[in-house]
Amino acid sequence: GAQAGFQRPLTRTERKWHGDLLIKVKHAELNTRRAVHNLDPYIRLKLGKARAETAVQYGSMNPVQFNEVLEMHHPPELTASVLDVFVMDKKQLRVDQPIGRGVVDLRSWLERKDQGSTVAQVTIVKHGMSVGTVHLHMEKKGQDILTRQPWPQVQTFHITVHEGRKVLVDPSMPLQAACYCVMQMGGIKHRTKCQEVTRDPIWEECFTFDGIQPRQSVLTLAVFQAVRGPGPGTDGPDRMVGQGTVDVGSVLDGWEGQCIKVPLVSGGKAAGVLLVTIASNNTGRPRSARSLDCTEMTPSLRTAPKSP
Repeated sequence: GAQAGFQRPLTRTERKWHGDLLIKVKHAELNTRRAVHNLDPYIRLKLGKARAETAVQYGSMNPVQFNEVLEMHHPPELTASVLDVFVMDKKQLRVDQPIGRGVVDLRSWLERKDQGSTVAQVTIVKHGMSVGTVHLHMEKKGQDILTRQPWPQVQTFHITVHEGRKVLVDPSMPLQAACYCVMQMGGIKHRTKCQEVTRDPIWEECFTFDGIQPRQSVLTLAVFQAVRGPGPGTDGPDRMVGQGTVDVGSVLDGWEGQCIKVPLVSGGKAAGVLLVTIASNNTGRPRSARSLDCTEMTPSLRTAPKSP
């Protein structure tokens, strides 16, 4: 465990992006019960308190062409970088009717410094059914700012174990072998489901840890290889493939919600890598590793000092 008296600073660095977004609404492909030429559609965008709308396309055909650039401001205090996309039907004598709504999570794109623009195909949904797609092209003009925020005393964390890479499993183990991951933090333990033994196992499972003190918490992850035979007396002891630790405070101090690599060690030797995302209740549940570039997010994670 951590040495007595080991304390991190009372505040942590928080990186926030702020600036202007240039969002080009290109076109919309609508699949509604009413014929498109009977609609007068327009697009309404919402980002925090900011609002923007395109011009109304009266009596248009499918796909509905907008080709209009809308500018929206992203303030640094905006915690949820989610763009709401509404497709509306203009009415002359009554309130405009919503055709459907979609959302775009901008967070991972805004955090990337090497990608100034991106495209999005937004699925528009109404009553749980898809009613079309809106095509957007987005550019960002802004910068990151660093602020110091106090640590919360107790926090809820969402830990996602995405996959392992080059894990030193033993393919020669007999019978029906499987591997799983065990994680422990703050006296809470979770275990993934068993997956087929391979050097690159995929789990994509998310677990919640409640009541965690982030300034003093270390997350321990271990990969085990289990043997389960088909007959009596064929079960063998589970073999630990490797173990790694993560200082949660270090992750929150600049890497929260991003995919990180956790080295696994066994007997002092490298035993592979786990791809993990750590998010607090401030950022919500993380996305799949398929939507994150884990290869470019390899922080040097310090661990709490060990007891002698």
